[in-house]
Amino acid sequence: MRWFNFEINGTRRLGVSWHDRLLDATVLTDPRLHRVLDYLFLTTEERKKIDAEVERHGDCIPPLDPSRIRFLSIAEPETKFMCIGQNYADHCREQNVAPPTAPILFCKMNNALAGHGEIIPVPATTTSIDFEVELAVVIGRPCHRVSRAEALQYVAGYTVVNDISARDHQRNDGQWVRAKSLDKFGPNGPFLVTPEEVPNPHNLNIWLDLNGRRMQQSNTCNLIFDIPYLIEYYSRDITLLPGDLISTGTPPGVGCFRNPPVFVKPGDKMEATVETVGTLVNWLGRAN
Repeated sequence: MRWFNFEINGTRRLGVSWHDRLLDATVLTDPRLHRVLDYLFLTTEERKKIDAEVERHGDCIPPLDPSRIRFLSIAEPETKFMCIGQNYADHCREQNVAPPTAPILFCKMNNALAGHGEIIPVPATTTSIDFEVELAVVIGRPCHRVSRAEALQYVAGYTVVNDISARDHQRNDGQWVRAKSLDKFGPNGPFLVTPEEVPNPHNLNIWLDLNGRRMQQSNTCNLIFDIPYLIEYYSRDITLLPGDLISTGTPPGVGCFRNPPVFVKPGDKMEATVETVGTLVNWLGRAN
């Protein structure tokens, strides 16, 4: 299944993509379900019942017009947005650095959340905005100190992230919090794609186009630390909850390591794609 958060006529709703049609899932499910996070907090049996209801009656619902809805972030303000640095072997090679011996962990703050199709504001404080396409895993069950062998049992699904970064802030601050957490610098979506549609998350082509030009391209087989390892590593010390998102790192081709560097500017269009999971599209605009 492919679930998504959206807004129509000022009302927040839970949606599902069914046979390439976008449907308002609240028509078929418990009306208290208004977002993906509500769905994730259901029991496994409750989720199965809702999935079956969609399969039985999806063709009875008029499809949504994508141009009339606003896609919202899959991640929520109350969930954790966790990230990994330097987690592709080919990305390390382009930086001429040795692969890390342990995951490099950081977080994006909740003001960075944005959805598919949103305009990302460019503040006057930075002149070096970069793009980073990433596969993200979304947690579906509370987990603490889970083993690598058990980790995928706690996965609700996958989505696409563009880990937008202000490279000048990243360089000048000496740490990454501000650089990674400017307003709307963490767009994600458009869908939460459940695991049965992604049988092997470690063999997916991943790429990003900037204004139609291919900038990043790799495959998730190049991850240094795979998803089960990351879940095991995080959950040793941090309890993970439904809706928490772990963005697994970016492949080579980012703007700051190009010669000359390529940074995005107002009017630019970024299309971040992970095979099977989807394409996340955002534009750059001027901040107010």
